[in-house]
Amino acid sequence: ASAPLQLDEIAKAGESVSANEARDRDEFSIAEAVRLLPGVRMSQLGGPGSLISIHIRGLRSQDTAVLFDGLRIRDAADPQGSASPFLEVLNTMDTASVEVLRGSGSSLYGSHAIGGVINIRGEEGGGPWRGQLLSEGGGLGLLRGVARTSGGVGERLLLSAGVGHLNVREGVAGANPHRNTNGQAFAR
Repeated sequence: ASAPLQLDEIAKAGESVSANEARDRDEFSIAEAVRLLPGVRMSQLGGPGSLISIHIRGLRSQDTAVLFDGLRIRDAADPQGSASPFLEVLNTMDTASVEVLRGSGSSLYGSHAIGGVINIRGEEGGGPWRGQLLSEGGGLGLLRGVARTSGGVGERLLLSAGVGHLNVREGVAGANPHRNTNGQAFAR
């Protein structure tokens, strides 16, 4: 039987940003969560909701594979088949961690992973039922709300779910407002 490897067991350079780290830094998008990691350069062309590029080790944005719990995310309409068009709308709601593999991951994840791999791990749940509500506001007319719950039914069924809404009413220089609602769930 195969089991996922921990970051300290792989032969490639890797880092992980836990959900607690992202919450402590009040970063609500996946791109913001990885921007401080070594070898990762994140650029955004405007305010929230505008085009985001993530370059790992100086390679093109489309050379980075984006996975969710090990499954590849890609835009079929993107000429390179990358996840680049989705980066500006990937927000953390029910995320356990974001793992970044720097360097060629093409031997494991295909030709679109020569720069690296970003794996978004969802919260698995289990244990007693718990929940969290978050609401905040800020500059640019930002309003954000997140609701999460997780737990289990016995020891066999693990459940977790989260929903988040981001509303930037004014945007940079009073232009480009942005609204995004995301949901995420896990069952095992």
